[in-house]
Amino acid sequence: MKHETSEDVWLKDRSIDSPWDYDVRLFLEPAFILVEVSVTTASLRQDVAQLLGWLRAQTVVEFTDDDGVPLTL
Repeated sequence: MKHETSEDVWLKDRSIDSPWDYDVRLFLEPAFILVEVSVTTASLRQDVAQLLGWLRAQTVVEFTDDDGVPLTL
């Protein structure tokens, strides 16, 4: 299932039993992309790893937590 607005994209894996309306939300902003994860699955880890690899090949990427502290991956 995918729900989109002009500001965010919701992704949900229907094979996972979760009370959340989404498993991942992407907030697309001109200067950044915020990824909010509510449910972590093996397929999500694989998909995020592929997305991050693609982003690194396209631009300079900085990973920070919600307090602005840089993350080491």
